[in-house]
Amino acid sequence: SVEKQVQALTNYLWSRHLPVEPEELQRRAAYLEKKFLEKQDRNGEGWEACTSRDLSRSPKSSPPVLLTLDSAPTEEKLREAVLHALRKTTYHWQELSYSEELSLIYMAARLDGGFAAVFRAFHEIQARIPEFRPQTLMDFGSGTGSVAWAAHRTWGQSLREYVCVDSSAAMLGLAEKLLKGGSESGKPCIPGVFFRQFLPVSPKVQFDVVVSAYALSELPSRADRIEVIQNLWRKTSHFLVLVENGTKAGHRLLMDARNLVLGEKEKSPLDLRPSFVFAP
Repeated sequence: SVEKQVQALTNYLWSRHLPVEPEELQRRAAYLEKKFLEKQDRNGEGWEACTSRDLSRSPKSSPPVLLTLDSAPTEEKLREAVLHALRKTTYHWQELSYSEELSLIYMAARLDGGFAAVFRAFHEIQARIPEFRPQTLMDFGSGTGSVAWAAHRTWGQSLREYVCVDSSAAMLGLAEKLLKGGSESGKPCIPGVFFRQFLPVSPKVQFDVVVSAYALSELPSRADRIEVIQNLWRKTSHFLVLVENGTKAGHRLLMDARNLVLGEKEKSPLDLRPSFVFAP
């Protein structure tokens, strides 16, 4: 049963799409309404049964959905038909709320892979700039704490502060328990790790390395992603490391973040250094 839950969560996370933006929903609704009205004009006697494929040839179209309207087309019926079509043809994104049980399942599904992906990114920095000795690190959307483990493995001799930020209290509790070897009262394997549910507020607080691994895809809108990326970048004094799934959605997220950071004229009045892409 646990194996099936782990596999189901793994499949779900890899198959996830980005949330549809409100502007895109409005565009689709207007397009569907126009097609309905065109159908009515062609038939002359009202709207006959038709499918979503009859109405739209736009990208990301879904399998045909039967839509029916009688011969008394009213504004209310038109609205209901458009909403029905949108429900059938639009990806329904849902925010994940991590309970203690789901956090354990996530740990089994993603801990090792998350550690490996972030460690590979850290290794790239270490290989190119061996003299880099970070002292502080912040992990946004820290989950089970795999970033702290990977950072300690890479720069354990210099790092003195790890700030793990996650909105889920259950996930933070699990990460802290893992650091203590499965005990709630044991001594942490890595010293200097702090757990928070919110980002540091002060704009003056910066970290040598800032990481967001598989967290941007958990944000509900593009506006939220822009705000978070800008905030993370302002808190970065050396390296901002972004990791997402190797899917079309993940690639799109990283390219958007990359363009946003490179397009910033200045990070903040306190840090005027220009941004550049280190790798890839």
